[in-house]
Amino acid sequence: MKERESMNGMNILHLHPRNQEEAVFGRCLRAGEELKKTDVYDSTTGKWEPVPSALVGTKINGKPDATLIRPANSF
Repeated sequence: MKERESMNGMNILHLHPRNQEEAVFGRCLRAGEELKKTDVYDSTTGKWEPVPSALVGTKINGKPDATLIRPANSF
């Protein structure tokens, strides 16, 4: 079972899958949630990057390809 599926929306420390030194504390977003400008995703750069501004305000449909995190300080 993947970490993001097993934590049921809890705030935890998420390590970037390409760079274990890059971490963010927050919760995984799920289908139906609206993206905020403070949300981040696991970019191929090895860093947690802000979601593209064109996606802010849209809802997540289905299971996203990227890991989307809402940092705990943005609630």
